[in-house]
Amino acid sequence: QEPMSLEEWTFTKREVKKNGFSFVKFEATNFSQEFKCAYSQTNGALTVIPFNQQRLEWFRNNVVLRERDIVIATYSKCGTTLLEQIVLLSLGGYKDPERLMHPKCKNVYHRRTNFGKIWPLLNVVANEKDDRFDSEVAEDEELDNEFSITMSIQEFKNIKGRRVIKLHMPADLCTFALTNGLIPKGVKVIFCVRDPRDAVVSAYYHPGHPAGSWDFHAFAAFYSKFGFPWATYSYHARSWLDMMNKCPDAVILLKYEDIIKDMEKTMLSLLEFLDIKRTQTEIKEICTLSSFSNMKKSSNNADHMRKGKVGDNKSMFSEQGLTQFEERMGITLRGTVLFDAYFGDENLTSSKERSNL
Repeated sequence: QEPMSLEEWTFTKREVKKNGFSFVKFEATNFSQEFKCAYSQTNGALTVIPFNQQRLEWFRNNVVLRERDIVIATYSKCGTTLLEQIVLLSLGGYKDPERLMHPKCKNVYHRRTNFGKIWPLLNVVANEKDDRFDSEVAEDEELDNEFSITMSIQEFKNIKGRRVIKLHMPADLCTFALTNGLIPKGVKVIFCVRDPRDAVVSAYYHPGHPAGSWDFHAFAAFYSKFGFPWATYSYHARSWLDMMNKCPDAVILLKYEDIIKDMEKTMLSLLEFLDIKRTQTEIKEICTLSSFSNMKKSSNNADHMRKGKVGDNKSMFSEQGLTQFEERMGITLRGTVLFDAYFGDENLTSSKERSNL
């Protein structure tokens, strides 16, 4: 029988170096059950992307944000793909979604259309000699995923118009994106959060991650202690909340749950923040194209389009496991607006957590 408590799981980690990369192998052990997973490790941070210190330093020294860039800064599995869809449609994708939008590959940038989001950590390389560089993308080639395209740093700099950039890193690790520790003038950052109880479920089922090999409660215990790539949920949140306080005109805070509940209302605030003008008719069309059902259909039922629901955690946690997860996450978020949003009295499952937080 699978353990239903987070407390029953203990973790050991072992560092392994291979081909210039540092990997950390975690073992979650409970009685006779043992599960393993490996993460890359760079500068003390965990990431699922093969990433080493040399590339991180190059990235920090060469990838620079510019005025009118739009940065989508989310913790993994907290509304990233949905926000990319909304922003790109708002920038003109709604005019020809079949040609410009590619939910299957998370709307990654396409040279043919000069349109799409860019994940610099994945898509930008030093030059054409980099062994990951692919300079030719046929006009009729279908992009399969975010790895489908790479570009040189010069091409990244030469992209015309407003660039839409994805980031999962906490603000204090984004030294490339900052000027004297602050967001550069004219750059707009969308910081979207999601209930961590749902985020951990989505992370569990994310392609290439533990579902099928790790017990869910083992992963929830791991998530609450080590986090997902780059930082823990609370570290990431506190980092961007701190940046929002320093640069209130440059960062907007959105909740995934609010987007799902009333996308049109959320869009009005977002478009004003981004200085994008759209008619009410256009906004309705963008919301229709950004619905989960439409995105799932357009992506040919891609693995990353699983459910997109609010409250999905209720089908995964045991009562005991949920109580323990709420205690762990609530304590780390105490004193932030996210604590009030997700761990206020009315949001907890029992009186026990209220007495412990």
